[in-house]
Amino acid sequence: MTEVRKINKLFNIDIKSVDEQARTITFCFSDNQLDRQGEIVDQASWDVKNYMNNPLILWGHDPSENENVLGQGISLDLNNNGKSYITAQFDDAATNPKADTIFRQLVKRTLRCVSAGFINHTWDVQDDVPILKDNELLEVSVVAIPANPRAIALEYKSGEISTKTATWLRDSMRKEADLLDAQLKEQITDEGENMDEVKSQLSALTDALGKVAETMNTLSEQNAAMSAKIETITFPVETDEEREAREAEEAQTKADEEAAAKAEADKKAAEEAQAAADAKAAEDAAKPVEFDEDAELTPELQAQIDAELEAAHSNQ
Repeated sequence: MTEVRKINKLFNIDIKSVDEQARTITFCFSDNQLDRQGEIVDQASWDVKNYMNNPLILWGHDPSENENVLGQGISLDLNNNGKSYITAQFDDAATNPKADTIFRQLVKRTLRCVSAGFINHTWDVQDDVPILKDNELLEVSVVAIPANPRAIALEYKSGEISTKTATWLRDSMRKEADLLDAQLKEQITDEGENMDEVKSQLSALTDALGKVAETMNTLSEQNAAMSAKIETITFPVETDEEREAREAEEAQTKADEEAAAKAEADKKAAEEAQAAADAKAAEDAAKPVEFDEDAELTPELQAQIDAELEAAHSNQ
């Protein structure tokens, strides 16, 4: 009895369309071309019934963590001129920050590879080439192989992605490299063939990982040096005595200003009161003297009357 096992086929992503507002990408996840394992995946006999009941888009074939579920496949277009397309809708940053990061990196082509996971049920051989048919689609994953290590390093350096994200991408590439290595060994064991092209891809990936790690180490050293410089910068700190002296000086200045304003207001009020008193005195002096005929004739009043009579007589 033939063992039923899952097969993962890597595919350099062929993006047909992008809708950044709807957060959807339509891309080819499989075609009928001869692949690196010397096989052809038949596009006319896909079995997608079970997949469409739960059409998840995953990161690295790993559904064990919620954040690795990037979104859903909302439609399929199978065997379109020998290619099969899926329209994937990715979660936004509020729902899943990792999904948002991967969506943006797919659009920028930092990530450039997808992988279809399926179970092959039948196959035949044409011109010594195995043709895999009646393939039951299990899941579609975005994978880091072959991620652009230079683009990742530049994004990390510019601050577009965090150290955590860069480390996660690096570790994902390592994990997928281990998976590819295991599949390579299994393929060699099963078929007894020397898969030079796959070995070359694995070697190139290992070199890329080394470059990413080297770049991250260099940037980490630069960050550490910058932090050390920042720590050496000192800023003047006001002592308690200096603060108390400054506050006392500010309080005295405020008191002096208030005293000056009050003195000016008092002076103005005194001048206005004096002016009013002078005007009243002038008004009183201009009025004629009236005598009360019933009043008692005192010596003072008699003197005033005599003075006025003498003045009137002199004027005559």
